Amino acid sequence: MGKLDKCLKCIDNLSEWSGKFSSWALVLMMAIVFYDVIMRRFLSSPSTWGFEITYMLWGAYFIMVTGWTEQVGGHLNVDVVYRKFPERLKLYLDVILYISLCLFWVATLIKGSFIFAVDSWSVSEHTQTPFAPPLYPLKIILLIGFIILWLQCAVTFIRSLRKLIKFEKNRKEGGQDLGY
Repeated sequence: MGKLDKCLKCIDNLSEWSGKFSSWALVLMMAIVFYDVIMRRFLSSPSTWGFEITYMLWGAYFIMVTGWTEQVGGHLNVDVVYRKFPERLKLYLDVILYISLCLFWVATLIKGSFIFAVDSWSVSEHTQTPFAPPLYPLKIILLIGFIILWLQCAVTFIRSLRKLIKFEKNRKEGGQDLGY
């Protein structure tokens, strides 16, 4: 296994770990909602923090699983059209679209979320509610999630490019399609 393959595997592991770890936020969210419902319905004592913590946990969960979702191929794909294309066209589309759309736009999101996080951190931003939890940790998580997503998109791009090169090489040598 070459250095690049080890690097790609490391990014895969990071994406998977962040996704699985973040999934525990759902368990915590359910416990908070359960607690809040019991307190509100049966004890007439709702929490001031339950709603805000659950939407922050949801936001953190949602962004931190995007890399893992990319790794397992769970993001939106127009499969009804895509699956009818010949393998060669699919490979070319994957390479072109990953470099022009995915990597470019996620890099734009990284830039925006970096500015967003720095601004929030610099003013110690909090919500405008009685509970008033800090917002900057959530905005930093947003940045981290986009970075992980970009890395995983880069892995997908590199693998697609490798498949395309191998496909074209085999095609020029007169071999059979590789079945990708």
